[in-house]
Amino acid sequence: MLVPRAPAARAADDDPWLGVDKAKHFGVSTGLGAGAYAGLWLLGSRDTPLLRLALAAGLALMPGLAKEIYDAGQPRNRFSGKDMLYNAVGVTVGALLFYVIERLVSPRRAPVAARANH
Repeated sequence: MLVPRAPAARAADDDPWLGVDKAKHFGVSTGLGAGAYAGLWLLGSRDTPLLRLALAAGLALMPGLAKEIYDAGQPRNRFSGKDMLYNAVGVTVGALLFYVIERLVSPRRAPVAARANH
């Protein structure tokens, strides 16, 4: 005899932690995070690298958030916190990647005190 599962148990199975959907959220968000940071950097943003990192992450999260809000309004769909977590991790990885690249290729500036002595 089959025992029906509770609605909460069925809903959990509809949104597994691992799978193709989560890989897509991570991959697209990684590209968005990298692109946002690279864009701010290459456009000559005068912000500090850490502020640029925060701005890039915020900008890059917007499409993922918009998609989840859209999904929440669709029949037989909902907002997925798991998808948003993968979006956030992907955005962070992408933005950090370009933050590290910037740190490696940008000329190092001497501390202000050292420049004042010359």
